[in-house]
Amino acid sequence: MTRLLSFFALFAFLCGHLSAAEQRPNILLIMVDDMGYSDIGCYGGEIRTPTLDALAAGGVRLSRFYNCAQCCPSRASLMSGLYPHQAGVGDMNEQGAANELWRRIGSPAYLGFKKESVVTLPESLREAGYQTFMAGKWHLGQDEACWPGQRGFERHFALIGGACEQFTGYRSWQKKGPITKFVHNGQRVEKLPPDFYTTDSFTDHHSLDFVHWIFDIGAPKAVSSSGGRFFLKGNGEGPDTQDAIIEYPKFNTVVQFRECAAGAGASGMGALTFMGTRGTMTLGRDGFEILPDKKIDPINSYANIIGRHPVGGPQPVPEPEGDFWCEKAEDKTGDWKGMYVEHAKNFFDCIKSRKTPNSDLASSHWVSTTCHLANISARTGRKVVWDATANDIQGDKEASAMLQRPYRAPWDAELKAVLA
Repeated sequence: MTRLLSFFALFAFLCGHLSAAEQRPNILLIMVDDMGYSDIGCYGGEIRTPTLDALAAGGVRLSRFYNCAQCCPSRASLMSGLYPHQAGVGDMNEQGAANELWRRIGSPAYLGFKKESVVTLPESLREAGYQTFMAGKWHLGQDEACWPGQRGFERHFALIGGACEQFTGYRSWQKKGPITKFVHNGQRVEKLPPDFYTTDSFTDHHSLDFVHWIFDIGAPKAVSSSGGRFFLKGNGEGPDTQDAIIEYPKFNTVVQFRECAAGAGASGMGALTFMGTRGTMTLGRDGFEILPDKKIDPINSYANIIGRHPVGGPQPVPEPEGDFWCEKAEDKTGDWKGMYVEHAKNFFDCIKSRKTPNSDLASSHWVSTTCHLANISARTGRKVVWDATANDIQGDKEASAMLQRPYRAPWDAELKAVLA
């Protein structure tokens, strides 16, 4: 059986936090090898490609991008904006100056992707305030100085060479290992998972990681919490009412817990509210609702509160009435009970397949740590500051001692036996 070796690279460039006047688009750029111009639906092809068609409909389709007949030269042009010979990749030469043929010829147009005098697209975008990510085939040089991390990509999972067998990662046309060269954020990948498949690995796994990297969600910086047992009767120790402010490096989260109230009744089991700069979204287990904000120039915001512009301050800026940042939207067709079934099913399926579940151990660890810190803050009546590196609370010995509690008999013996 002959397997088609068709590789792609996914490049994501995301703009950092800017004022409304400075907003620039996020950029998702996809390059595919060995594909005809009209193979996909949005260019008139007969193959159904609804996801790519949707991306094209909401983005930009290139109509005058000319490939350079081979993988390396085309990628060199895409990354540099130059003719491939100007970038040093006039031919399929991933060894660079180590290639004996081209070293004898001696022309810099064929000695590999230039490390100097060539500015790459991600390098330029980083200077402009973008974050840069890539996943997929690189093919711009085996030398470490040419890897994605050295040419402007902050995060990457890259096939450094030209191709590999899709199910094993072996070098193309070989039936045994070792695997070809993969690099994850500058580190050589020595072993691939048993269920490895290039397309899944480049998209489903590592591209989703980009979202976590963008928001840098992990351990909180600090947690403040208060509450009490106001309504429930009995000998329980946990509060039935609790409010926590969780400080992350780039944003704060407010968590309100009510044991005696479901909250957002239509969603059945509580809800999340995301308050952005252009609107508010309430997300529950049955669906979501988006409430748009009116377009108000930041210069006018303060004046709207005090009723006038401050003396000597910025003067009012004319703006249209009744203009909103986005459209109101709502979808309440979700099945919150069914989601529990799917959640449990995913966990048991992953036990069988050894795949990572949707709610993996690492994310569960940080969530449970955050909840634990909120409980400690409520118990001590103080804000707790968390050191994720030391896995400890800073500057509060009493609170730090609450991170671990001794098990009560007879469970302490069971625990000791498990840990022995």
